[in-house]
Amino acid sequence: MADFAGWLLGLMRAVGNPYVGVFLISLVGNLAVFFPIPYLLVVFTIAIELASINIFLLTFFGALGATIGKFVSYGIGFGGRLTLGEKYKRRFDALRKALGGSPFVVVLAFAATPLPDDLIFIPLGMIRYSPLKTFIACLLGKFVLTFVVIWSA
Repeated sequence: MADFAGWLLGLMRAVGNPYVGVFLISLVGNLAVFFPIPYLLVVFTIAIELASINIFLLTFFGALGATIGKFVSYGIGFGGRLTLGEKYKRRFDALRKALGGSPFVVVLAFAATPLPDDLIFIPLGMIRYSPLKTFIACLLGKFVLTFVVIWSA
């Protein structure tokens, strides 16, 4: 795992722009479904190395990359529903009821913590929860998580 973190740091240095680098690192770190990649460790290291950088811009680009990367999981769920067809419609409806009226809060909570958020994004795609609401909740949650990591650096 340390080799991969080194590769991510090398990617950031090759790009030259720390904002674009953090965006790419966060994107790659969140593309993997069910395989945790320590992208926040790399973001933490970048924040330490570049102490004079604008932490809000760095946080925004990191959160944006992480959010776009998480939408792979959402897409897997969305495509899974199409693949499974209508015979599982009752299960999807039961899942929608189990999430209640606040999937937005659930997405926000999972995105803002180190919890494995693929567990929530795939089902949200399956029930076809609003992609816009999912994106906004994930972006806000990832912003909080990334800000805490960068601020602590």
